[in-house]
Amino acid sequence: MVVLSPEEIKKAERAANDGGLDYETMMRTAGRGCADYILAHYPPDARIVIIAGKGKNGGDGFVCAKALCLAKRRIRVILALGLPTDTLAQKMLSELSGLTDATDYTKSPAEALRALSKADVVADAVFGVGFHGAFPEQLRALIEKANALPAARIAIDLPSGVGALSEEAQPFKADVTLSMLCYKPEQIYKPAAGYCGKTQIVPIGFPAPDGSLFALTRAEVKMLLPDRPYNANKGTFGNVLVLGGSRKMPGAAVLAAMGALHGGAGLVTVAVPDCILPVIQTKLTDPVFFPLQSSADGMIGAENIAALAPVLPRFSAIVLGNGMGVSPDTRQITAFILQNSICPVVLDADGINCVAGNINILKEARCPVLLTPHPGEMGRLTGRMPAEVNDDRETCASAFAAAHGVNVLLKGANTVAASPDGRLTVNPTGSAALARGGSGDILAGLIGAFAAQGTALYTAAALGAYVHGLAGETAEEKYSSFSATAARVTEAIGQAFKMILEG
Repeated sequence: MVVLSPEEIKKAERAANDGGLDYETMMRTAGRGCADYILAHYPPDARIVIIAGKGKNGGDGFVCAKALCLAKRRIRVILALGLPTDTLAQKMLSELSGLTDATDYTKSPAEALRALSKADVVADAVFGVGFHGAFPEQLRALIEKANALPAARIAIDLPSGVGALSEEAQPFKADVTLSMLCYKPEQIYKPAAGYCGKTQIVPIGFPAPDGSLFALTRAEVKMLLPDRPYNANKGTFGNVLVLGGSRKMPGAAVLAAMGALHGGAGLVTVAVPDCILPVIQTKLTDPVFFPLQSSADGMIGAENIAALAPVLPRFSAIVLGNGMGVSPDTRQITAFILQNSICPVVLDADGINCVAGNINILKEARCPVLLTPHPGEMGRLTGRMPAEVNDDRETCASAFAAAHGVNVLLKGANTVAASPDGRLTVNPTGSAALARGGSGDILAGLIGAFAAQGTALYTAAALGAYVHGLAGETAEEKYSSFSATAARVTEAIGQAFKMILEG
């Protein structure tokens, strides 16, 4: 689903208006869409309170209230900031006359709070996408009361105050946000997204225009997952080569292999230095093993290129670099894989570090390439400090992808996937449970599994980030963010797939 800024939304609405769709029709369509959601999801006897503002978002709320009144629902309206000032909102409020009471919170705060306290469903229509500035002080008690109620909470377009996060004034905390036309940045980016709950798109009379930023919905993820035909065999789902590991970091290759296995790869081949093979084999029972000759420092020696060359055509995707270490030999291995592989390559961890000193090697790749850096690794690739990378993650990922002809998955809160042709996807899932060593290895393996099953590498990256983030959320819910280890996140991948497929 496209993610549009307030400026892009206003431009789209102006274009629709110029094309003959007037603003009143947009408002009526939006408000009725919100009412339809409420009618479909809450019982007929639910007491519904709509808190409305002075602008167009309040107008949406008034239209919603009228539709609910006509459907014989129990409705109260609270004018949070007094009478509306927007002309269309004034008209929509006038149409509520005789249908339900509208209490002015600025004149009768006690009465408004009493009405709110009886609500089973609270709908917030105070501020929409156009909100900016400080959270109004007079709203604090009303929003705090709404957040404290044991009621279902719905935000119309955006939770009020979400654009002015502060410890002093917390936004409306929605269970569901009914977002007009498209996703908004606040519904994707954390911590604001934590106040939005589940996002449901509400049409306003015209389709969302093309944009440069996207976020996958769960329904879209379900559609994009590789097919799993009943008459498949292990070859149907591809063979992932996990090439990495070293004496100092044997576990990274294990986690990458587990990510590939849990991601549905038909075969996983683990190629590691022979000095750690006995340790690796105690942790993994499913993969095929391809022992490589160890260098003196316990890494993969460059002499293994001769052994790897004839077997490369067997693989459907390669995950390279997890725990591999950086040395002249591993740099040679990395360059060889990029120059000779014909299947997609996921370049992670030390695979990224191996190309950082010779970034032009990426342009010599024969195969589709995905780099999966965290901000520190991205900083090494671009010559920036990690803080600089995080200050403008989308631009940083997109510019690097375009300049070097590769796909990039810039990890961190709201992981960003960028393609060399300019596509950009921000991941909405994830949790603090993933902020630990090993998470990235699992993610690399998971992406490798999707690529091995025939998914284009950019899409595989976006899918992998979504599933991995959902697994992190699931593991955190069960174990807490303190104890949701990498192994437990791996175990939760299966539950994440079930949630997607059944959702």
